[in-house]
Order: sequence, then C-alpha cells, then structure tokens
Amino acid sequence: MEDLEQQRDEVQALSSIYGKDFVLEEFTNDYQVYSMEFQNDAKTIEVKLTVKLPPTYPSQIPPSFELSSPYLNGPTKAALGERLNEIFVENVGQPVLYQCFEEVRGFVATFNQDCVIHEKEVVTSTIGSNKAKESKKKEFSFVTSDPIIDRKSIFQGHATEISSRNDVVLALQQLKVNTKIQRATHNIYAYRIRDGNILQQDCDDDGENQAGSRLLHLLQMTEAENVLIVVSRWYGGIQLGAARFKHINNAARQALDKSNNGNVASAKNKKN
Repeated sequence: MEDLEQQRDEVQALSSIYGKDFVLEEFTNDYQVYSMEFQNDAKTIEVKLTVKLPPTYPSQIPPSFELSSPYLNGPTKAALGERLNEIFVENVGQPVLYQCFEEVRGFVATFNQDCVIHEKEVVTSTIGSNKAKESKKKEFSFVTSDPIIDRKSIFQGHATEISSRNDVVLALQQLKVNTKIQRATHNIYAYRIRDGNILQQDCDDDGENQAGSRLLHLLQMTEAENVLIVVSRWYGGIQLGAARFKHINNAARQALDKSNNGNVASAKNKKN
C-alpha cells in the first residue's frame, strides 16, 4: 500500500474515532497537518499535539510533532516528547498517529498536579513508561551551513554523525524540534552508514522531486559515511527552476565541509 493511501486510511479511521476533536490544520501537496487537544476531568491541564505528515510517512520517516501546553514546564514536556519519539522508533514503517494521540491522552488523564509550572520550580517527569524514565535520549550534534537566499527562497544544510537507521529517525526528529525547520517547505535528506562490509544508504525528496537522489550522489562522490545530510528549503513564492538544485547541493556541501572539520565520520578522513 502506498504511503498516501495509508495516510488516507489512517486519517479516516482517526476521524471516525475522535470526530470533530481530530482537526485538520493544513493540507498541501507536500504535507498534511492535524491536531488534537486533550484536557483532564479536573480541567487542571490542557495539552495540544500537532502532527505534520510528510509524503513518505509511514514507510520512511515518521511525522514531525509539536506539543503545546501552558501548564507544563520544559523537562516534563521534553519527557513526553521523548516517549513519542520512542513510539516512532518502535514502529518504523507503521502508522503511529493513534498510538501518539492515545499516549498524550493517557498522560493528561493521569497528570500529576505537581507538574504544573511554578516559577523557579524543578519538576520531574511523571510519564508512566519505565522505559521512558530509564532511557537517556541520544543527542545529535548538527552542523549547519550559512543560509543561501535566491528570490526569497532560503536553503540551509544540516549534517550530523549517525551509526544506524534508527539514528536517522531520531536525528530528524531532533532537528525538527526547531519549529522553523519543521515548517520548511521541504526537508530533503540522504544518508550513508558503514557497518563493517555493509553499506546502507537512502534518500528522501520530501516533495522536491529528484533532490534527495542528488544529495545521495554528493555523499557518494565525497565518500562520506556514517553521516546524515538534510537540506531545508523555505519556498519564497518564485519558481527557481534548475537553480534550486545548485543551491541544495551548495548548502549540503557547506554543511559537509564544516562537519568534516568537526570530525563527522567519512571514508576519506579514515584513510588519512
């Protein structure tokens, strides 16, 4: 079943389950955005979960998400976000929206009033998953290129070291915590991973046709390995034609050059 067909079936199912509480925020040819708000019986907490579905969800990358709540402090919100990330990793290639919405619903229903934000208060997470409590979130150090601007379109490259396909999912999620990057028109990416004699590589256009394969070709030409390269494009309303590919390539190459100086792994670095 194609990704868009799976998305359509999943959205229809969620609409029948949640009714008008399941809200369509935005719909374009490149992505769909849905949201739901949750409130406990005592009305002491309200949390909104917004999810953005890229064209290649669920087969390749998970949805990006944003948690909004004036009731939660940073650590508590981050812990809930970490649990959602775990759901994505545990269900790579499968629809996950129902699980994510129900995770937030369960969190809100069992919310501890002590987690309400108070000035200078330090609060620990009360999420019920032992795995979420015990695991430490893997952090990725991204190197970012200077923005390239042409006729109001903006291109920016990001590179980080990875060692597995799960890292690709987690790194993309971390990058898209930045709402500016999350709202980019396209977040094109490619990666290459070396594990002994096995080389894994893949790419995604994110709606910018043929752009992902060009990024992968760049990684192949530079012999870069154990690296994820992402190029964000914010469309400025004016079509650039083939020039957009030049900017995507230049933004990616800038990020790669900076990352190599910062010790992101590559075959050439290892040989030298």
